[in-house]
Parts: sequence; C-alpha cells; structure tokens
Amino acid sequence: MKPTLPVWFNNKLLNFLQSQEKPGSVFIPYCMPYKIINHLIPASHGHLEAVTFQTQNSDRVMVVTHPHPLYGGNLNNKVVYSLADEARKLGIYTVRFNFRGVGKSTGTYDNTIGEATDLKAVINWVLENTKAREIILGGFSFGSRVILRFLEDGFSPRAVVMAGLPVQYFKLESPSIKADFPILFIQGGNDEFTTPAATETFISESAFTAAETITLPGCDHYFNGHIHLLKQHVHFFLTTHLQD
Repeated sequence: MKPTLPVWFNNKLLNFLQSQEKPGSVFIPYCMPYKIINHLIPASHGHLEAVTFQTQNSDRVMVVTHPHPLYGGNLNNKVVYSLADEARKLGIYTVRFNFRGVGKSTGTYDNTIGEATDLKAVINWVLENTKAREIILGGFSFGSRVILRFLEDGFSPRAVVMAGLPVQYFKLESPSIKADFPILFIQGGNDEFTTPAATETFISESAFTAAETITLPGCDHYFNGHIHLLKQHVHFFLTTHLQD
C-alpha cells in the first residue's frame, strides 16, 4: 500500500500542481488521498469479498473483475490490481471483488452465469452505498467474459476496459449488445487464448460503435513484462474518455 499523505498536505500539493498546469493539459491527481477498505457485499448466495480504493469523490466508480476462479483468479491478481490502481490515480473510487467460491466469497463456480449475477450485486451495492453517477467496468480474462455476459442485460456503463478477453478459449460469437459507450480491448500479441485476428473479427462483427483495440507485440495473456504498458494505455483511455 502506498502511504496516504495528510489531507492538508495533499490539498497544498494539489493547489501547487494545478497552478503549474498548461492550458489544455489533463491534470493527473496521483497524490489524491484514498483509503483501502475491505467489505463483504450481500449476494443471493451469501456475500462477496471486496476491496475498495475509496477516493474523496465517488461520483465515478470502477468495478474490476478477476480471471478464472478455477485457475487461481482472484481480486489480488496483478492485472486486476493494475486496472483498479490506474483508476484510483485519477480519483476514481474503485471496487475489486472475488467471484462466488473465491476467497471469503460464498457460493460455488457457475461458468460466468452466476458470476454475472455477482457483478450485478456489486453494482447494486455501489449504487446504494456511494454517490455514483457513472459506473466504469474493467475486467481481465474470464472477468472480461463475465462483463460481456452482464452487458447482455442492457446495462450501459460510462466506459469499459477489456483486458485479455479470451475470444477463442470461450469460442465467443459476436454479441448482440448495442454499445455506444467507449470500450478498450487490450491484449498481448502472443495471447495463448486468442489471436489479434480473432479479436478483431469478434469486434468488427459486434455492435460496438466506440471500440478501440490495442495489441501489445510480444506480450502473453498475462501481460508478463508488459504491465507498465497496460497501465499506460488504460490511463490514457480513461483520461481521454472521462474528461467531461
């Protein structure tokens, strides 16, 4: 955990940094104070273990989903943490949680179906317990697949980050989701569970009108050795589409 500086220090530092901004630049509030809080969020099967980065402003909340529960996926995965941390640096309140049957979460694995219900439970909790006006979704691998399933019910987030969506592994067909919100698809050029061509075909045949695709050359499914690039691209995507 990075140390949280006193509020008075942060305010002075923020005022100074903002005074140094150039016209038209995007201010990146890395020093904004935040808290790390553990939660047990109510769910139909009991509860879901969650961790939040609580920033001073909860108008925007990002919910991040983790990779496959049967292969060690959990809320502490490095990609999941990186997605949440980049949002946190922008002052966005973030939630990472364990799907059913993982960690302290109750329930059992349900092949993305029940996990989509878990995501809905977390979003409902966010809407009831924060001042959220906008929900941003971020997922890695299996977590991205769960987000796709969840979006089929018509939910419209502010933006979505899909990291390492395993198109070929899940034999995904283009969904009927009509999405005009920004979606970033980012994956490695050497992803073991899909190919750049398969992902491009999936996206081109979908009704995603604001999709962006980034392929990192030489990168595997787990972004090993490329986390810094993942974070840079996610940071740019969020600052670009959340300026208003």
